[in-house]
Amino acid sequence: MKYFYCLLLTAFFVTNLFSQAKGVLVKPVEITGSQFRFVNKNTGSNVNDLVWEEAGSFVNGFSKVFADHKWGFVDGSGNPVIKTTYESARNFTNHLAAVKLNSKWGFINEKGAIVIPFEYDIVYDFKEQVTAVYKNGKWFLINEQASITRVLGVDVFWGFKNGLAKFTRKGRSGIINNKGEIVSLEPEKPVLSKKINIASRTNRAESGTCPANIDFENGDFTNWTCYIGSVAAVGTTNVVTVSPSPPTPNRHVIISNTNPSAIDPYGLFPTNPPDGSGYAVKLGNDINGAEAERISYQINVPANSNDASITYRYAVVFQDPGHLTYQQPRFSAKLLDVQTNTYLPCATYEYISTSTLPGFNSSPIDDTIKYKTWASVYVNLSHYAGKSLILEFTTADCTKGAHWGYAYVDVGDCNITASVQYLCNPSRALFTAPPGFQYYNWYTIISALYSAPVKQ
Repeated sequence: MKYFYCLLLTAFFVTNLFSQAKGVLVKPVEITGSQFRFVNKNTGSNVNDLVWEEAGSFVNGFSKVFADHKWGFVDGSGNPVIKTTYESARNFTNHLAAVKLNSKWGFINEKGAIVIPFEYDIVYDFKEQVTAVYKNGKWFLINEQASITRVLGVDVFWGFKNGLAKFTRKGRSGIINNKGEIVSLEPEKPVLSKKINIASRTNRAESGTCPANIDFENGDFTNWTCYIGSVAAVGTTNVVTVSPSPPTPNRHVIISNTNPSAIDPYGLFPTNPPDGSGYAVKLGNDINGAEAERISYQINVPANSNDASITYRYAVVFQDPGHLTYQQPRFSAKLLDVQTNTYLPCATYEYISTSTLPGFNSSPIDDTIKYKTWASVYVNLSHYAGKSLILEFTTADCTKGAHWGYAYVDVGDCNITASVQYLCNPSRALFTAPPGFQYYNWYTIISALYSAPVKQ
């Protein structure tokens, strides 16, 4: 019994020493003005006089801290060990942390020394002795000494788990090991001949079906109005304040269709719009600062229009810092009735960053980032014939200023309604409908061939 007691006592002291080494006795606490300080977990007393705009939980002995639009780290005692220098930072994994400087990713060690230079567009954490990185449209495996161990001939790399990772290459999925060797690969799929006419959207706009350049096919923002501004929490309300501006670099960006498509650095989905159009817009960015962006277009719905409609497509990426709802990053798509100055309820959508947001996934790069790949929304405008409507898209960072959100937007396929043509001989139905819906239901309807007598 005494032996057992000694074991428990020894385990307690070892665990306690380990916990202190890992800093579990120190925690960040939010104070007045949405700022943070580090306090002793047991006594609640301040460990120093430093105040931070953001402070994260301790992971592997360090907490990420944010001040003056930059990230750094404090140790388990709550004291700074790596200055607030970086545009973005991820937690330490195997003694290395991915950090971003001048829009490029690299790695630092626990003393703040640069171990891997800032030259990559995408990096995974070092969960293995090697990790995957991406630059100039190519994936590589590198080791902790910054040496490239393998050039990966893949399109998308999905991250290691227990020494294996999923990848895709030319539409085929496979598994690769941490030596860069392919373990399995799907067989080639039959090639289906499909020609996409990228110019068709331009032709449609020129013929008057779509309002001029609502689909960005001029390759610019002609007829669109751009806005920049900021977001703030006023009480418990999220307030976006924007003003008209010229198209602003890194906030209103025309994205050109490329072959192969570029990929989003967090969601890894193609940035090319799925309908094959030539251009789309990236609204917002992955830079912190409580920024907000908007673009808008005024649509004059023709009078007596029975089939007026628009379809827009969007994809969203934003961080989920776990703040209160009114403080979180967001994206909205709305239609404003100019005459009444009210938004149409049936065409108003807002997506607020949260871990449980339907239709969103966690980024394989960083699970604190949520994303939604391209989706389509069809809006019937026939009830608004003769009216002026303003279509607007808005992105906003978190109100605290340390976390961001952005979106991709494309518009097109105007004035399309669902229709069916039926041929008796041969028996065939041709169904034409707006794109973007997950499925359509068909129903068999049996019609009576006679009229029932009407009772008087």
